[in-house]
Amino acid sequence: MRYAWVICAAVCLLMRNESSVAQRAKATQPLPGDVVFRAFAEHGTDASVQLISGVKAEKRYWATVIDAALSPQGVYPPATCTAILIGPGVFLTAAHCFDDGPGSKLVTSAWLRAGGQSLKATCELSPEYVQAVDQHIWNGPSPRVSEDYAVCAFDMLKIVPQFMQDLDYENIDIENPLAQGSKVLMTGFGCSDRAILLSSGKNDVRLDGLLRLGDAAVTSLPSNQDVEIDRVIKINSSIKSAPALCDGHSGGPLMSGATVAKQGASRSVRGINSSVQVDQDDPSGPVAVSRIAPLATPQFKKFITQWLDARKHLVICGINATRGFLPCHD
Repeated sequence: MRYAWVICAAVCLLMRNESSVAQRAKATQPLPGDVVFRAFAEHGTDASVQLISGVKAEKRYWATVIDAALSPQGVYPPATCTAILIGPGVFLTAAHCFDDGPGSKLVTSAWLRAGGQSLKATCELSPEYVQAVDQHIWNGPSPRVSEDYAVCAFDMLKIVPQFMQDLDYENIDIENPLAQGSKVLMTGFGCSDRAILLSSGKNDVRLDGLLRLGDAAVTSLPSNQDVEIDRVIKINSSIKSAPALCDGHSGGPLMSGATVAKQGASRSVRGINSSVQVDQDDPSGPVAVSRIAPLATPQFKKFITQWLDARKHLVICGINATRGFLPCHD
């Protein structure tokens, strides 16, 4: 087996070193190497390809999705990250999107480009992830710990772009853990072909930046007996016929309620895409094990509750704002 962390830390480190910490603190516009998210509603197109054997995403249902290109121009395959808007001025993504690897400091800010404006976001990573960095825990290409999530806040736009007007923000579910066999919807930007899981050769990889979806079922759940890196939801997929994560899907939401056929249905965010493991030795052929950081855990509940306690002016759908009432999706 081998792991694929869903972004390229070394490449991003080269970019971020171009701009100093002091420069970033004073910046009013993104600097080279900054994490810059864009609104799928403004730049995306309806996808007609698959999330490794998933099916197309209909743009009108996914205005809450944002994505960031992390690689310098010309680097192939490019590293990207996905995030989801969960309240006005709040989005959720993967912690490792802000991690440049061993010996580097965590990035704690990002930008959102929307409506022709650039908004600076302040991000907080899970305490478990921050501690792992402080303790120099490094698991190669896989995230440092299972608590691979970060929440970011930004000031709302002075001139609200069209896609944010009457936007229904996603609900997160921190109370109801998924069960083995639970039906879920996988999402994310990135590759359109299973080759990216099997080869690092750029000639084998097809990336087109489209949003993809795939119906799936939970294969296994986190256990208290699991080591730190294995407290995750796992979805096993034959990469010949079933949806799986790949590069670019980092930070994208694992959903329940909605399906490929009913993308606009009542839905909840249940986890955050983290990494993928490939078992080349399975008798039936290569199997992708998609790894998702769950939200209905004591660790995430404590993290997000404390974050909100320090920012009482903000709301997160599913926590201090009610499903089906403004500004939340039903």
